[in-house]
Amino acid sequence: MRRIGPKDTWIELLVRRRLRRDHFGYRKNLRLAVRFEGKTIRPEADVYLSRYQAVVMINGCYWHHHGCHLAKKPLSQMKPFWRKKLGENVVRDQRNINVFNSIDLKVISLWECSVRDKSDREVDYVVRQLEDWIRFGVGNASIP
Repeated sequence: MRRIGPKDTWIELLVRRRLRRDHFGYRKNLRLAVRFEGKTIRPEADVYLSRYQAVVMINGCYWHHHGCHLAKKPLSQMKPFWRKKLGENVVRDQRNINVFNSIDLKVISLWECSVRDKSDREVDYVVRQLEDWIRFGVGNASIP
């Protein structure tokens, strides 16, 4: 599990490549310093599109505990360390979404299961949904 890096995962590369192909300018792995609830918090956006005031959070289903078929092990069978770690990830993700919303950024979560083991045509459909939300969406969304 140590080999899995926090940045430039295959799903991030895939989504960023498709966004770039469709002429969306973005910044990757952007850290913002935001004052939130009396503390300075530095949430990181996987993809930040300043023109659209949008943040794309690209989440692996296992690490961010999506609950789909890719998050294989039920929490009851995990060691306490991993149960705590995955729980903290979910809490941190929600806090980061709240922080981004507090500075008027809209947030969409793109989950690994939406593109894993899919044909190019299906991935293009998912990316089109993402692009439509980036252009016209309001509030937060999720592509499961």
